[in-house]
Amino acid sequence: MRPRRKRLRRGVELLGVVGLLAVLAVPLAGDRWPEQQAAEAVEGSSTTGPEQAEDTDGDDATSHDAADEDATGDDAAGRDGTGDDAAGGDGTDDGTPSDLPAGGDGTDDDTPSDLPAFAIPPERVPPATAQPPAEPTAAEVMGLADVLAESVAATTLPAAIDPPPATAGDALSQVYTDDCFTGFHVAKPADCVYGAVDAPERTVVLFGDSHAAHWFPPLHDLAVDRDWRLVPYVKASCPSLHMPVVRDGDFYPSCTAWRGYALDRIAQLQPDLVVLSSVRDYEPVDRDGQAIDVPRADFHARGLARMIERLREVAPEVEVAVIGTTPHAVAGGATCLAKAPESIATCASSRDDALAVDLHDAQREVAARSGAVFIDASTWMCHEGTCPAVIGDKLVHNVGSHLAPSFTRWLRPVFEEALLRDLWVPPTLPVVPAR
Repeated sequence: MRPRRKRLRRGVELLGVVGLLAVLAVPLAGDRWPEQQAAEAVEGSSTTGPEQAEDTDGDDATSHDAADEDATGDDAAGRDGTGDDAAGGDGTDDGTPSDLPAGGDGTDDDTPSDLPAFAIPPERVPPATAQPPAEPTAAEVMGLADVLAESVAATTLPAAIDPPPATAGDALSQVYTDDCFTGFHVAKPADCVYGAVDAPERTVVLFGDSHAAHWFPPLHDLAVDRDWRLVPYVKASCPSLHMPVVRDGDFYPSCTAWRGYALDRIAQLQPDLVVLSSVRDYEPVDRDGQAIDVPRADFHARGLARMIERLREVAPEVEVAVIGTTPHAVAGGATCLAKAPESIATCASSRDDALAVDLHDAQREVAARSGAVFIDASTWMCHEGTCPAVIGDKLVHNVGSHLAPSFTRWLRPVFEEALLRDLWVPPTLPVVPAR
């Protein structure tokens, strides 16, 4: 028994040596495997040429033409899993090579996350392109946010305030001084034209009451610079809303007649744009001028929606812009500033008090439903819930709730951008001093 056990021990030792040599030999043999596979592919493939032999590992699969894709030899069969190489793809019989998913082409759902995306050659990956920097907005060009913040924090009246509070009532825009603003008892609109009278690029109508008139300065400047014809139809206490109006408790018949004449003229002009704006103060009444139980915001919204419909009935191609109601000087405006030049913060107003928020939001909704441009001027007049009486060196309100001409003219860049960004052309932003 002893010699037999010795022979067995020597046999085990011999097998151990052979196994060790085999393990050590694997890397050396592995270095030859790709070459052997390429040679075998050349000998066994039904297609010929060095391109087919070099592509048997699938790395350049997407660069082949249709003839390569339709190959019927061993190599093609191996790529679709039906030929001799489908079992392993590298000469093994374990069914899946170590560096490829089961599909063998990098498209199988089980593809490991770190597998290189060899299906798309690097030269075909589009280079990343840098996005151009965004153009600054008009408010950024003006530095409006900083001006508003500084104005809210200011305590004393600027030395060069425009206009001075004591004489603010005398600061009137050209639409008033040219007698183009229709008074209470007149039923026909004034016949005034500004800008490019004879050969305009566009025709624009400004339509509404005195709160439309205080936007005349920036619109006039736009008309002159852009070769527009500007036609103002503005009347005292007569909104561009299709609804009955009372004045001093009585029905206001000249307002109804005036709106009819204005619509007739708009039908003749066929303007490119009508800009609407009205004060928020009109109370809900019926056709006889009697008060009705309807929320004021709803009453105004219905009148605005119907007026936009009427404009498109008489001028089907017209664009419409709605300037939302603006904050009022509830703390006194110019009167307060004249009394308290050293404590002007007391003349500022809360946005919630100064702006009829429900009516403002209703106007925005009507404009959106009607496809009209909505201009929210309150964002240019208030900062963090406070609406100062002075912004920069500009008096905001000159008389009551009316915006001073110098202030609205200063707002021209943001007004132009808001008006034109959804209409015909991108606005050209003039660089203006912020203060």
